[in-house]
Amino acid sequence: MTSTLDEIYKKVLPYLTIDVNSISDEMVRHTAGYAYLAQELARAKGKAADLKNNLEYKKAVALIESKGLTITDGLGKEIAVTDSVAKACVDASEPVAEAKKALVAAERDLAFWQSVLDAMYQRSYMLTKLADMQQHELALAGNEYNEGVRQSLKSEVANQDTNRITRDAYMAKRQSQLETMRDAVRSSK
Repeated sequence: MTSTLDEIYKKVLPYLTIDVNSISDEMVRHTAGYAYLAQELARAKGKAADLKNNLEYKKAVALIESKGLTITDGLGKEIAVTDSVAKACVDASEPVAEAKKALVAAERDLAFWQSVLDAMYQRSYMLTKLADMQQHELALAGNEYNEGVRQSLKSEVANQDTNRITRDAYMAKRQSQLETMRDAVRSSK
């Protein structure tokens, strides 16, 4: 990775933090964040695979080149290098050493993105638990509210004047009887 640790931290942190005051929004953001981080992981895997192939290619080229080398023996005679010497030359070649360093850096990058994705699994678990807790709290708050409404209605009914209720019912019945009589008189005319 060419970024500094601070840059990486700032880049990844927003995907891993949770705003507990907005769980529903966080659930939506989680999916998008997971998709992005999975792409970063796939990119890192692809880069590591490419660099591994590149290393193998550089090793093959170095082996072919080293097999063409000759050495002078103690008698001053030119002789071809042995297979073991040719293989040793491969590991010592500068292009192979650079390819190994690049591969190690890519594998470190891959491990980093894998750990971030693992942290996203933990974030998913926490979001699920927070959502469950929030639903439970809402249910409790709803039950408390409903109980409060029930108690309020019960106290209002208890506080009402029972004579007034009886009188109002009597007046409503009387009004209904008067309307029925009026309708009967009108229809008889």
